[in-house]
Amino acid sequence: MKKLAVILGLVLLFAVGATAQDKMVSYGFKAGIDMANFTGDIDGNAMKVGFIGGGFVEYMVAPQVGIQMEVLYAMKGTKEDGGDGKYKFDYLEIPVLLKYMVQTQGNVTPFFFAGPQIGFLLSAKADPGGVDIKDAFKSTDFGLAFGAGVNVQMEAFMLTFDGRYSLGLTNIIKDAPSDYSWKTSNIAFTVGVGFK
Repeated sequence: MKKLAVILGLVLLFAVGATAQDKMVSYGFKAGIDMANFTGDIDGNAMKVGFIGGGFVEYMVAPQVGIQMEVLYAMKGTKEDGGDGKYKFDYLEIPVLLKYMVQTQGNVTPFFFAGPQIGFLLSAKADPGGVDIKDAFKSTDFGLAFGAGVNVQMEAFMLTFDGRYSLGLTNIIKDAPSDYSWKTSNIAFTVGVGFK
């Protein structure tokens, strides 16, 4: 089921983007840094910096309102504060975002967005040693993403910059006691290129 959802998401994202003829549809790619951590019943941890990147398709449902679907590879986890220990988690994330464009003059358009996302766990390792711990964690992570950014329209393409906070709602530990949980959280900054 997980593989099917991932494949369908990728096919939808890139098929719509590749065949976009309408000026109401744009598509593109983005990449940046992901500052990730775990919250909940975990102590002595700090943010771990990693990569985030992928593609997006946006459909404008009104002059200033759009729906943006993304497929992102995100490096998450946490690290020991002041030590060498790390949890390195890789996710394939699919956010579906409601986007509001601020009406402005010129080629610069600020925007705000929010929406749900689902993440599929690709790998989970503990350092030092790169020990595979994927079986101890749930394969899916549901969450919310919200943030803001700006589009800069160029002649042949659009530059897009955004910052977001993603809040995991799922206790990612498999078979955890009811009073014990770890949840994902991350702050990401991306730069992208879009086309219509």
